[in-house]
Amino acid sequence: MSPIPRIATLLSQRNAQHVARFDKAKAKPLGLALKTAIVTCMDSRINVFDMLGVDEGDVHIIRTAGGRIQDAIRSLVISQTQIGLNEVMLIQHTDCAALTFTERSLRAKLLSKSTSGHLPSTAPFQISSTSFLPFPEAPEGHAHTHEHEARLQESVKWDVDWLRTNPMFDSRTEVTGWIYEVETGQLREVDTTGSQSKKDISSEPTLPETPPASP
Repeated sequence: MSPIPRIATLLSQRNAQHVARFDKAKAKPLGLALKTAIVTCMDSRINVFDMLGVDEGDVHIIRTAGGRIQDAIRSLVISQTQIGLNEVMLIQHTDCAALTFTERSLRAKLLSKSTSGHLPSTAPFQISSTSFLPFPEAPEGHAHTHEHEARLQESVKWDVDWLRTNPMFDSRTEVTGWIYEVETGQLREVDTTGSQSKKDISSEPTLPETPPASP
């Protein structure tokens, strides 16, 4: 019996269909038509092209776990410097896997892999020194039924603030925060005007502190 093909093999075989449909006359040059970057989650339910009505070449699409902005800073700085980025939309979403773990729980799972031999013996140091950026805890006073919404709001506000005050990020670039509802397809803006975006961290030699997270 033949071995089961890897998913990568199956997907690469489908490329032949893409090549057959590809119109070389419509191939677009390097550039960014809308001078905008979309930072969102790696969740495959989020179809940025359909959700925002954009086309190839319109925007940069940067995906990270949970749509957390810290993982995107390298790409955003390059986009600003090399492509002329003018605006960033940060889009996090409901029913996100980043709502299902804490720093402690994820580190425990990784450490168990290390002790069982599935990760090298050097892994524990890396695990303990890495922030996996779960969404922050909900502010006090929120009912449990609204906890996920409150955590999303806090995460979006924190990340927008983090980017606006990052020493490497050109402050002339506009940054807005949004929540996408995977249950309805609706996109709604988060009010970040009352965030800590005015704080000055320009004198700090390192990146801002790790965002608040579950213990």
